[in-house]
Amino acid sequence: MAGGVGSGRASGAPGQPVSVEVLPNGVTLAVDSSPAPGSVALGVFVPVGSQDERDRAQWGWAHLLEHMVFKGAGPWDVDGVAAVMDDLGGEVNAFTTREYTCFYAKVLEPLGCRAADLLWTLVTAPRLEAGELAKERAVVLEEMAEARDDIEDVTEQRYMEALWADDALRHDILGAPGAIRRVSAAALRGFWETAYSQAPPVCVVAGSGAAEVARRWREALQRPRYRGPRRTAGGWRPAPREVVKRQAAEQVHVLMGREGPALTGADYWEQLVLSLVLGGQNTSRLWLRLREQEGLAYTVGAALNSYGGWGETDIALTVRPDNLARAVAVAGEEVRRLAGEGPTEAEVGRAVTALTSNLVFGLETPDGRMQRLGRWLLLERLPPDLAAVTARLAQVTPAAVQAAARRTWLDPGRLAVALVGPVPRGAPAARSWWGSDGRPSPTT
Repeated sequence: MAGGVGSGRASGAPGQPVSVEVLPNGVTLAVDSSPAPGSVALGVFVPVGSQDERDRAQWGWAHLLEHMVFKGAGPWDVDGVAAVMDDLGGEVNAFTTREYTCFYAKVLEPLGCRAADLLWTLVTAPRLEAGELAKERAVVLEEMAEARDDIEDVTEQRYMEALWADDALRHDILGAPGAIRRVSAAALRGFWETAYSQAPPVCVVAGSGAAEVARRWREALQRPRYRGPRRTAGGWRPAPREVVKRQAAEQVHVLMGREGPALTGADYWEQLVLSLVLGGQNTSRLWLRLREQEGLAYTVGAALNSYGGWGETDIALTVRPDNLARAVAVAGEEVRRLAGEGPTEAEVGRAVTALTSNLVFGLETPDGRMQRLGRWLLLERLPPDLAAVTARLAQVTPAAVQAAARRTWLDPGRLAVALVGPVPRGAPAARSWWGSDGRPSPTT
């Protein structure tokens, strides 16, 4: 494992140990014993996500499976699982990403071992009964309908469709309604048997009593056998284009961007600082120009989202239709100005302070440390500790951020664009505004 296996100090508060052990069956068990005020957080990170759905007929199965394991597992039927969850108090839940599925709990220290038993049983012994599938299928279809009513969700999904050539990243994590309606209990069980038995999960315990929970958990974690090593899919191909979805709303939601570095990418830190210089702080370029100086937008920001095998960087705007062209043009103007003159030392310093603060705040809670450890260990790496992050951020210079801006934002033909809402009909492509002044024309 890159970064070392065994005891280390790669995550958690300064001076507190993190131990990582790879069990004979390949399961990774990580323990963060940093002190917590009586609570413990546990996570099982299964390296299966929506990108592992082979074709359109399976779209949404990973997310549906995440739901279904709570409908009966091991000795508990659906009511039994619910009762155990409520007996634990705290929080027991799960979420699905494109790369992995995480089952997690945050409970009081005395209940940590019981929470560990529940999580591992959900992952390794789900019942997946046809009767429960019929009911949960309807629940997931309602969740999908709710997402279609959320214009921000719609914009994010349209943006992914506009950015990538590969269906593995383009399709919605929630899936396609037809695939959810047609899946049988036998087919879903086959997906679980194939996907969940292929690569060993990562199990993490952090907080008060973590070492005791890990000792109790270790025996159970060794029982299943897994067929192969974890893999981090990569090499995804961008195919940027513009996608417009007109629907009733007061504002147009704009998301535009391009592929970015993965979590371990060489220029990850420069791109992260760039995203904060552009948007995300009170003195960020886009915030000052579009909101504070010209009053073109209420919501404006920039972000870098990086994962194990891919990443993307974007600019988000929410504007009235009559401000759309001008807002996009001003955003392009500010990006070109940043690429031309570079950020100031003060701008880079503020971004570095904000990023360092976010890391420290995340390490203050057991669940924050648990999530960070699990995400990195799926890549077979320990996360960089605070000292390493601080040292790397100290290497980010204004010139490096300027170079990142030039590589990323100067060519509008490399940008994917999603426009959702009351987009004016007859308007030119938004990418054409990127290099213009965005003043109203007869076509808009």
